[in-house]
Amino acid sequence: MAGEIDEAGLCALFLEINEIADKTIRKGVIDIWLKTARDCRWEQFEDVPKNTGAEKDRRLTDHIRGVTLMPMSLADIAKRLHGTPYNRDYLIAACLLHDVSKPMETAPDPAGKPTNGLCGLRRRHLAHRREAVRGGLAQIGRPKATRRAVSSARRPVRPSRICS
Repeated sequence: MAGEIDEAGLCALFLEINEIADKTIRKGVIDIWLKTARDCRWEQFEDVPKNTGAEKDRRLTDHIRGVTLMPMSLADIAKRLHGTPYNRDYLIAACLLHDVSKPMETAPDPAGKPTNGLCGLRRRHLAHRREAVRGGLAQIGRPKATRRAVSSARRPVRPSRICS
C-alpha cells in the first residue's frame, strides 16, 4: 500500500537518493524501493517500524537515513584526511538498500500496530533482500562488493571492496 508513493516522494523521504550522481544507479535504487512499496502492506513507509522488538517505536526510514549518513560522513573524512578513495554512489546505494525488505517483514494489525508480516523470519529477510538487490542492481552495472554489502548480513564487507 505504500505503493502510492512515487519517485518524487521517495526522493523527499530518502534525501540521500538525490546525492547519487549516476542516473542509472539512482534509478535502480528508486525502482527497488518502488517495488517494495507495491508489495508491502503498510500505507506509507514512515509507519514501518525498525523491528517488532525493542525498537518497534523507531521508524525504519529514520534508521535507514542514519545508516546512510554515517558512512557517507566517515568516507568523506577518510578521503579528506587520508586520501582514501571511494565510490560515493555505490556507498549510498548500498546503505539505502540494506533494509529494503523490512517493510515486507512486518505488517500493521487492525489497530495499526506492527506485527510480523509474511516474510518475518530472518532467513526470508535475507532472501528477499538478496532478490531485490539482484533484480534491481543487476541492471545497473554495480560491483559485486556492493551487492555483497547489501545482501549479506553475516559477513561485513571490507571498506576497501567498495573503494574505487
